[in-house]
Amino acid sequence: MLAWIYMWLFVFGLLLLMPIRPVHASYPEARLAYQTSYSQYREAVSNYQVARSEYLTYQTLVSRAQAEQSTRELLIDRHEVILRYLDMIDERIQTVSDLYLDESVRAQISGKIDVQRKWLVALEPQIQNAETLDEFVRLSGQTDKQIENIVAMGYRVHAYVLLSGLQETEASIGDLLSSTTEQVLQVRNDSELDGAQLERWLVDADQKLQLAQTTIDNAGVSITGIESKEGFDDVRLEMQRARRHQVEANQFLGEIVRNIKIQDE
Repeated sequence: MLAWIYMWLFVFGLLLLMPIRPVHASYPEARLAYQTSYSQYREAVSNYQVARSEYLTYQTLVSRAQAEQSTRELLIDRHEVILRYLDMIDERIQTVSDLYLDESVRAQISGKIDVQRKWLVALEPQIQNAETLDEFVRLSGQTDKQIENIVAMGYRVHAYVLLSGLQETEASIGDLLSSTTEQVLQVRNDSELDGAQLERWLVDADQKLQLAQTTIDNAGVSITGIESKEGFDDVRLEMQRARRHQVEANQFLGEIVRNIKIQDE
């Protein structure tokens, strides 16, 4: 039983560290509710460990009753933190702009989250009324079977949020490339500017931006296959490569703007 306790503390504690990029009004509230329930769950874990230790040491009826009560409270709090987590990632996916996420994908994710939420709500009365250790183990096992799916959904949602940020940056740099190209066309015949160098930088920026877009597209395809933290990390590495291409494209454009600005002065 301790194994899944520590696993939940690690996974859901890690998710608290993920960066916030809220747009949807309800997301901050859902995140706060999740943080509150997670803190309560950590306290329940501590109480469970104390009660379990005392029961194993003294083996009295009182210590057994306390251990059973702390186990029930632990399961109830774990159940609550999972529900609040589902609420949070459901609100999280709403933060992604319609420009960067197909509505059918958003609806599919929310639908899967709702299925898990309804299943957990239906299980709640059994957890509340459980009295024996065998019942606790059985109910915990039922929830454990859903853990991987729930966590994987969270990673996929977070990946879509990160991807939308890259797509937004891609669009901004694309706009900068267009405006910079117009500037270069206007000044390339200026005898005091190296027009050929400016155009080479434009080509380099465009190539880097295309590489970034290809990498973003590949990462987008890979998101649907995320089933674990390892899968999420692989996709995030792909996104980091795209980000590096974007930075390089921006640097080339920055050189062009800097040279034109110096000439204007």
